[in-house]
Amino acid sequence: MTTTTFIDNSAPAVNAAWLNDVNDLTYDHTTYLPLTCVGDGATNDATALQAAIAAGAGGIIDGLGLTYKCNSVLTGITSNTVLQNMTLDFSDVAGTGATYLTAAGSVGSTVALTSNLTAASVTVAVGNTATFAAEQWVWLASTAIWGAVDSTVYGLVQKIKSVDSGTGMTLYATRIIPFNTADTATIRPITPVEKVVLRNVHVIGSGTDAQRGLLISYGIDCVVENNCSFVDCEYSGMTLYRCVNSKAAPTVRRSRASGTGYGIVIAGGCYGCTVDEGYGEDTRHYVTVGDNDGINVDCRATNNVVLYARDAGIDSHVASYGFIARGNQITLAYGAGDEGIVLQGLNCQAIENTIMGVTGTGILIQSLVTASGFTSQAAVQSNRIYIEPNVVGTPIAVYVQTEPTNGCNYNGVDIDGNMVYGGAGSTGTIHFYVNAHKANSTITNINIRGNISVDAALNQSLYVRALGDTAAIDNVTVTGNHFQTSGALSANFLADGASSTITKVVFGGNALVGGTSGVLKLEGDPGSISQFSEDMTVYTSGGGSLLVLAGTIADLRFQTGRRSNPQAITAASYSVVPYADTYICNRAGTITMTLPAASTFVGRELFFKTIQAQLVVSASSDVVPLDSATAGTAILAASDGAWAILKSDGTNWQKVAGS
Repeated sequence: MTTTTFIDNSAPAVNAAWLNDVNDLTYDHTTYLPLTCVGDGATNDATALQAAIAAGAGGIIDGLGLTYKCNSVLTGITSNTVLQNMTLDFSDVAGTGATYLTAAGSVGSTVALTSNLTAASVTVAVGNTATFAAEQWVWLASTAIWGAVDSTVYGLVQKIKSVDSGTGMTLYATRIIPFNTADTATIRPITPVEKVVLRNVHVIGSGTDAQRGLLISYGIDCVVENNCSFVDCEYSGMTLYRCVNSKAAPTVRRSRASGTGYGIVIAGGCYGCTVDEGYGEDTRHYVTVGDNDGINVDCRATNNVVLYARDAGIDSHVASYGFIARGNQITLAYGAGDEGIVLQGLNCQAIENTIMGVTGTGILIQSLVTASGFTSQAAVQSNRIYIEPNVVGTPIAVYVQTEPTNGCNYNGVDIDGNMVYGGAGSTGTIHFYVNAHKANSTITNINIRGNISVDAALNQSLYVRALGDTAAIDNVTVTGNHFQTSGALSANFLADGASSTITKVVFGGNALVGGTSGVLKLEGDPGSISQFSEDMTVYTSGGGSLLVLAGTIADLRFQTGRRSNPQAITAASYSVVPYADTYICNRAGTITMTLPAASTFVGRELFFKTIQAQLVVSASSDVVPLDSATAGTAILAASDGAWAILKSDGTNWQKVAGS
């Protein structure tokens, strides 16, 4: 049975000694602590509470729902200890860096690895295994750099499966990174604090910068339940440092110090830690994952409600791998540039979140990992994002980019099933933005599917861009989306980095609405766009052309033109448009047609007929007749009813049938 210690106090409605006696008789596992906590919210109870924590180690310490004034911090919370049913008032604690509650494990001496530990290996070689044991948690570290932007170094929590000899051990699992002797790879045993639980504990801070409500370090299976709260803890409500499988779900209010205010911090190389069903109010960030001395692996923020986040609701820095933000409801504080979810680690996901009040970026994914040999993946699925109106600047709903200075490439980006609203009256709004921003960077294998964009005012619903010099975007599928804008472009593909490329794009089954400058625009300047295949797109113009082409465009296969209405030509000259393939010439005189470059529309077919006995010619010598291999200008002879089918071979327009 569990031992419960009821804190004695001088004038409670229920006497703690009597409760302890009853508990002892009932369960035979109760320790009565003759303490003198007052619990009136005014008398300093810190010394008595510290004694209770020491004497009740490993049991339940119950505060009977009273408020305890604490003019100094409480430390030494040990394994299997439960704190419950108390309010702890630290509002008079002074001093930068104070931590009100601490539960700390420890880490042993450093032991150097004697051979490289590859990512795929589970065998560790050291000089002496005497300080290690099977089933023990350990800390692996080296000086290798994971992210240069803040000098994040390699570090992971791992577990020993067996000690095999005086110099060798076997780990349970492989890792995402290697640990090499050239990078001073080391291993250290961990003595964790385990199964610490806070239940219905409420912490009141002093509102002083750099103070923390709760720190659990080297913790295993620790839990802070969602009926706990931390108020006015300006650095962080609580921090999990180098913990494993620990969970936090408290309410955090007013952790808002500029640059350092966090609700809940996951840091130092945690593994499998979760913030679930918590509540944050008036925090700079409700959840932040980061620090620079280890990689936080497979952590999550799920089903949280965040109100008035001042900078970002959830922020996962470069020191993260496999982080998932799912099912969160975030309302930002309407400050300039506020962001909903920021993911800067490797292989992160944002799924089924609702984000309100966006003035900066709703979901920003930009991996800042600079370690060699890594490419990232990203998933942005089934989110709902609402951009504020009348924003000065360019708010973006979903932004996936290679950061212009740091970071790695992407191989696999899925933007699927998101709904984005708003941005009316802003100076510029983008709803879905994929940008190879860094020079020589690549983003490949991109799926943009089933998204709904409504009222992307003054800019564009979809923007796919290769901005960095020699940057490349490749293998893009854009299908089944609804893109509506009252601004310039419904969908825009732009290669504007020197020698940048956008290639192999399938654009089909989309509904494009609006676009004062154009519904769909492809521009390769000074870069290039090639192998762009369009089909089954429904266009509703907002005043601009259905398709705008600029710069270097090659091998465009625009299939919608086959199903468009025939164009009636009565003018002396006419330029063939990308979105129509059939032309009926009806003029009492020669008509000169300007055909698109054959290299732009490889395989495209154009249909011409004339209903007057007048010539139809090309403005250039780019038409190869039926009976010759030499290109000329003739399209139709001066004969009523003459017809021809021209097909691009990538160099010229071949007449493949006709009268």
